[in-house]
Amino acid sequence: MKRKKFLSRLSVSLVLIMLALFAIGACALFEKTPERVHKKTFVLVHGAWHGGWAWERMVPYLSNAGYKVFTPTLTGLGEKANLATPDIGLNTHIQDILTLLEKEKLRNVVLVGHSYGGMVIAGVADKEAKRISQLVYLDAFVPRDGQSLADIIGPQGMARIREGAKAAGQGWRIPPFPVERFGITSEADIAWVKPRLVLQPLKTFEEPVRLTNPAAALLPRVFIYLKKPAMGSFDGFAKMAQSSKDWGYYEMETGHDAMVLEPQKLAELLMKIAEASGKKSHLPAQTFVSTTRKDNLWISFLIRRELQLSEPLQSPIMAGTI
Repeated sequence: MKRKKFLSRLSVSLVLIMLALFAIGACALFEKTPERVHKKTFVLVHGAWHGGWAWERMVPYLSNAGYKVFTPTLTGLGEKANLATPDIGLNTHIQDILTLLEKEKLRNVVLVGHSYGGMVIAGVADKEAKRISQLVYLDAFVPRDGQSLADIIGPQGMARIREGAKAAGQGWRIPPFPVERFGITSEADIAWVKPRLVLQPLKTFEEPVRLTNPAAALLPRVFIYLKKPAMGSFDGFAKMAQSSKDWGYYEMETGHDAMVLEPQKLAELLMKIAEASGKKSHLPAQTFVSTTRKDNLWISFLIRRELQLSEPLQSPIMAGTI
């Protein structure tokens, strides 16, 4: 009788121990689960003349680290070049990204805009701030409310752009720069990039962006300055971000098409930014810099001055703007 009671109690004890171990294991699993489930999603928006293909070398580093990555091609560019019309403008490209966010039901998005893509992500954030966790301007334009890229470039620069469009783009398409302007110099990289560049609809430079959402203005934002060689047109934005308490700031020792030239380093930097969640620190390269805020109204002047002083390229278009 005593033996049966002992065995019965032992069985109950063993069951309780097993349940306790299971509970401990489950807790440990759930502690790790949020990191996997809630890991941020990257939406990478390319610049002028490029397409989603531009991120191809970098995407594996992000996806292998467990991030979801989307590299949409904007209408009329890349593999969608056949859809190009004179009516395609900045708002078309903003809607491209808004449609992606809605269709894929994306949240907690790190929205990255390269070069001209900065105009696009600014407009997207104004419309769908609730879906975005951070904005990353990768050597990109940072517009104010009501500005177009033409406003930032200025009359003289736009005159050259329109001349290029008339000469080689039927008056409404802008021919791409020589790839060397993007820092692309090796034969292999030139062979990969140059055939993929397509003409850019002129209206994308002329259409203004509207930025009126207070929630979008509060989103954490980072500027990555690609300075070796620097394009020139983004120096003013880099200085603005570097001197602002509201911005994170990084530098990379590479050319404008960093995703082609240094895909692993750029991926590592983007992951660091994503995990930092808007925190800032002060280090010389590839890190945030925190200082005091300054008015950025002088940026347009700096960009115009850069364009006006630039030496002519092989095409009639001015140097340094994409």
